[in-house]
Parts: sequence; C-alpha cells; structure tokens
Amino acid sequence: MSPSSAFPPLGLLLAAGFTMGVPAAASATVYGTETVTIPFGSADTANGAFVNQPHVALTFLGGGTGSGSANFVVDTGSTGVVVGSDTWAPPPGTPNYGTGTMTYDSDGKVFTGTWYDAQLLISSPQAPGQSPTAEASLKVLVVQAIGCNTLTPGAACGLAMMGVGFAREKAGDTNGPNGTQLMAPPNNALLNITKLNGVGVTLSTPDQPGHAGTTGNTTAGYMISPGGLTIGLTATNTQGFGTAPLTWNNQTAAGASGWADWNPAPLSLTVNGVTGPGTVLNDTGISYAFVRAPDGAPTSGGSCGPSTTYTNCYASGTSIAVAIQTAQMATAAAAFSYVVGDINAVPAAPPFTRQDSVSTQPFMNTGLTFFDQFTYFYDYANGQVGYLDRSAAVPAPGALGLLGLAIGCLFATRRFSS
Repeated sequence: MSPSSAFPPLGLLLAAGFTMGVPAAASATVYGTETVTIPFGSADTANGAFVNQPHVALTFLGGGTGSGSANFVVDTGSTGVVVGSDTWAPPPGTPNYGTGTMTYDSDGKVFTGTWYDAQLLISSPQAPGQSPTAEASLKVLVVQAIGCNTLTPGAACGLAMMGVGFAREKAGDTNGPNGTQLMAPPNNALLNITKLNGVGVTLSTPDQPGHAGTTGNTTAGYMISPGGLTIGLTATNTQGFGTAPLTWNNQTAAGASGWADWNPAPLSLTVNGVTGPGTVLNDTGISYAFVRAPDGAPTSGGSCGPSTTYTNCYASGTSIAVAIQTAQMATAAAAFSYVVGDINAVPAAPPFTRQDSVSTQPFMNTGLTFFDQFTYFYDYANGQVGYLDRSAAVPAPGALGLLGLAIGCLFATRRFSS
C-alpha cells in the first residue's frame, strides 16, 4: 500500500518468519450455490485493469455516528476491518472487547483503537446500499486517535480498511478482540457473511484440527477481478481456474494469541536463474512487488523506477519467474515472468520490485498489477487458491509491432504513476 499520490498510504504486512503448523490436507472440494458479485468503484478499474486499489461501500447497520456508507479499500494483504471514529463510532455504552493495534509494515502506519461488534452491509461504491449486497457480522477496530508513527508524528491518517487476507497472523500477537490474534479468520468480514442480497445464508467452513467446520449453502471465500468482488464460491464461478492446495496451520495450542488458519500459498520462485520454494502473497494493497530471492541467486540493487519514495529495489535486467505451485504439482496454478525495467512486460509485472530483507525464505508479494492479468479466488472452506489468466488469449506484448509497443508504454506509464 504505497504512500504515493495515486495510492492512499495504507500498508501491508510481510509474510516473514511465520511458524508452519502441522499440515493437514483439505477434504474433497464441495461448493455451495449462493453467490453475489459486487462491482468495485468506477474509478478503481478501467479497460480490464486496476487503476487504483479496489473499494467497496460499507454501511454500518444498527446505529452509531457516521453509519452512512463509506468507501473501504479491499486489502488482501491484511485481515480485519479498521475504521476511523470519524467514519463510524458505535452508540454510547456499547460493550467493547479491549484495545488493539494494527501495523501496516510497508508504509510504517500504526493505528490503535478499540474493538466493537458491528453489522456491515457491503455494496458497490457505484450504488451504495443497493443490490447486490452482502451482510457480515464481526468485530471491528475503531480507531479513536488516528495518527502515524515516526514517519509523520501526530499527523492525521484517514482510515477505512477492509482487510480480507489469510495467513497474516503473527506468533504472540494479542491485538485482536480480548487479547486474541488480530489477523485471524474471525476478524475477516468475507468469512463472516450472514446474508446475500438480504437473504440469510449459512457458510461452509473448513473442518480441520483445532477448527470445527460447518456445512451450508454458501462456500466461505471470495474472488477478485477488475469486474468486482465475488462473495460465495460455486462450481460454476470457479470453472477453468488453476488451483493450488493450502496446508493447515493449527496454532491454537499457543493460547489466547493462537490461531487456526491456512498457511500462505506455495511458490516456486526463480531469480536470475536460481530457483527455490517459498510462499506468495497476492496483495491488492500495494502498487509494486516485494521479492526475497532464493539463496545463491546473483542480485544487485537498483533504483525504484521513477519513485522517490522507495529504495532498495532490484536492478534493471533482473529476471524474475513466478510459479504458484507445490513441488508435487505438474502444472502451476498461475505463472508469469518479467525482467525488471522492461516496459513490455506482461500485465502482472510490477512497475518496480523491492528487495525483501525480512523474509527468511523465497517470497513474493505480487502487488496490485498481478490482478491486471489474473482473476484470483481464495477458498477458505476447501483450502485452496485459484487463478485464471485473462491474458492467455491476448498476443504477447510486442507481437503487435509498433501498436503493441505504444500500448505497452501507456500501460507502463499508468503503473509508474502509482
């Protein structure tokens, strides 16, 4: 979540140093039938690509100040609804569940607030409160003193964030309700849906060690593309996707700060010809990429393109190949490659790639441009991620001669301006 002019300074948590739990295989894939697709704001997308971070309208039901609709970023790089009290505050006397602090590491923002129950109506910014809609019931972090950390001490930092990522937990974290894990499934609005288009639904959730699953008419999970946010996965809307299985991480034995969730998605990452296994985060929250190269990969530093905000990027000419797959998979669920600095790169290529100095294994945060090429789903109930390459039937950049070069330049300009 870049603090540049085109992207609000919202942030990301790096997938680094997590503890792998005892893996458990997902059961056979079973889908429900109920689903809705909520269009993103018209300013978020254009011509099948993201111009800005995706937004939905959230209306806080049940009263409180500021309970009208407001636009919230849909962020797959964090988990939890975090809202400034100037956007919504519960009615006086509402019981709370203690304090919590959300830290967005990519831009250094730190927000401290209080946890409250909330009923949310999710709709499109193009038609707030109108169908298609989804309702969710969960606890949200209401930030009373909105401020930044040492980047800009005491400065106001407007906040309206709906984090829907998975595997974002940290060992020992007690910033969630009543001292629990902050970024765990109970705090993910899209995994706590109660109604679709005003009709009550029941969610199917995973049955894994430390987590008793449920069976319902709606598969807990979601899909993201420039066309909108789909809530509820079905056998129809997941057709044609490449999928990668997830492994289960049961940390409930860790006590109040434990969790039960899926581990990050698997990755085979190649940097300058050296390949290693790791994990990937498909993040709508930032405009660039983070990469931790495999051990032994020859790398060198370079500029971050036209950006003056960031440093420590990979040098132009660095080759990066991404395959989202386990070692046992014959074919990747999604794959693309690019050369840093190549203006004719594939749509998924980021405008620049930062070197990740935090992760201890090969890792990539793909950033938002990944979604310019791939439709993505997260299937919480069945323990898998899915990808559909929308560029597969489109000629490769450069194949259209001068026209292809012109289009590539325009697209790169759009990305670099972020």
